[in-house]
Amino acid sequence: MLTLDDALAGASSAIKALFEDADKQGWEAGRVTADYQVRMHCPCPRQHNQWFDVRPETHEYEARHRSLLAQRTCWREGGGE
Repeated sequence: MLTLDDALAGASSAIKALFEDADKQGWEAGRVTADYQVRMHCPCPRQHNQWFDVRPETHEYEARHRSLLAQRTCWREGGGE
């Protein structure tokens, strides 16, 4: 089974920054699938969860995903409190 560290080893710097921001906000990684998908869970009472693609095919994925997270979950841009 892949670990998050294994999956992130081949990820772009933008995707690594996305996961660093998630970590700063207390989001926790669930399992990592064989196709490098990671289910993340937020720490808020609403218990948001979101799938993250560690190795997306498009360069726009990171920016688009951040925007969707901000619209649909408790995500705070930049990982701040």
